[in-house]
Amino acid sequence: MWAVGWRWVPRGRCSQRLLSAVGGGIVPTPAAFANVSTPVLARSCFVLWLCSQTWLTKRAMKGLRVAESLIGPRITHAVLRRTLFKQFVAGESVDDIGGSIAQLRSVNVKCILDYAVEDDLQQAPPSDAEWDANVKSFLECIKAANKHECHIALKVTALGSPQLLEQTTRLLSKIWNMYHSFNESRNGHMTREEFHKGIGSTGIEVDAGGLTADELFDRIDREKTGTIEVLDWILFAAPERKPEHPIEMFIPHLEEPKRIQLQKILERLDTIATAASQAKVPVLIDAEHTFFQNAIDHVVTNLQRKYNRDGAAIISGTYQAYRVDCARRLKVDIDRAKREGFRFAAKLVRGAYMSEERARAASLGYPDPIHKDRESTTGEVYKCMDLFMNNTAHADLMVASHNAKSIEYATQRIDDLKLPKNCVKFAQLLGMADHVTLTLSAAGYATYKYVPFGPIGKVVPYLLRRAEENSVVTVGTTLERRLMRQELWKRVLRVFGIRS
Repeated sequence: MWAVGWRWVPRGRCSQRLLSAVGGGIVPTPAAFANVSTPVLARSCFVLWLCSQTWLTKRAMKGLRVAESLIGPRITHAVLRRTLFKQFVAGESVDDIGGSIAQLRSVNVKCILDYAVEDDLQQAPPSDAEWDANVKSFLECIKAANKHECHIALKVTALGSPQLLEQTTRLLSKIWNMYHSFNESRNGHMTREEFHKGIGSTGIEVDAGGLTADELFDRIDREKTGTIEVLDWILFAAPERKPEHPIEMFIPHLEEPKRIQLQKILERLDTIATAASQAKVPVLIDAEHTFFQNAIDHVVTNLQRKYNRDGAAIISGTYQAYRVDCARRLKVDIDRAKREGFRFAAKLVRGAYMSEERARAASLGYPDPIHKDRESTTGEVYKCMDLFMNNTAHADLMVASHNAKSIEYATQRIDDLKLPKNCVKFAQLLGMADHVTLTLSAAGYATYKYVPFGPIGKVVPYLLRRAEENSVVTVGTTLERRLMRQELWKRVLRVFGIRS
């Protein structure tokens, strides 16, 4: 479904402009949907309305399971195929999506191919065979992306166990905390004396296994500066690394079967990243739940170190601005990339797991990791954008947002800093905010649509996530749905010979 036909309104009369940086306001009208067939328009209006009902989207997964048990998966999936699937998914395989790509290219919108599968903690984990099969699907996706000059997106949970990622996230926190407890001066430069004292506090025998504490210190101190930097520590204590000597056992680590599982995830990711690098296809690794996001960030950083060299931005991570620590984490990561000499690349989103994050924090009794309201999240978005705008020589940014104010802020900052329009990419989901996408494209910005595909049985969690996301962006979809209703009403009146 594509919107065409825009009415230009002088800035003074534009009460609902989307982009001030365009030089005037652009207001979508019902004519935007003039070339959309009536059945598609009606379905889109209905599906977006359903998705805006918070009471419904919060119960969607439970309702799905009830429906599958009462009427069976086949009928349930048939209903989904004609509603959510039709709205948000381009097809079941790479062979089905060529039409959507061509349609987008005709309006100067590029594509991000998204093999839309994801696992969660409530599901029984798939087998290695299924995760390996997903690798093959991503490799096929890269071939299609190379052919059509697209990006691809992936979720790490499509390649390994969410439970293991959660455990790895907890482990990374322990590794970080140990460094800071050893580094009593809190300056990021652990001395030999601090290292000795820290090991002693763990109760480990410092000369056990034939390797002394001094020898271990020298191994960790890669640059031979006489101190252990944070990066030295993280690389040496990485969860995927197998301890080689008894003295190293004081560092928090995974049990061997878990470590091997994590290594397999990394190998799957590396296979995909190698193919993407050879094909020059950028890979956007999605953010997921905070309780395993640190593990995802860890693997993304390692992939960027390897593949984002010589100005290339093959691997991008994702930052969720509804997290209270988003801007702080982003600054740390940009600074790290600048120090180490690789290209930093990221996608900025508001966030998609709000209800689950709040519920989990409340049930387990830890601080809510999410901003308390929309205004606070918007402030975090602006902070992150400013960080990027001031580091365009070292960092690539994609703003994946349906929020008109966030987009207007980004375009205004581009204009204020006299940056080229293509220094920031903008992206929206297929089936949502077409009026935003086409406005950006018409104004000359680098604009993308997420084009998901995948078998209906696997894509269900993705579809329900899209429904939940849409329920928290009702301001944007209210305008879109109103325009659709107005266009539908005009067509009804036209049947009776009435011109509105």
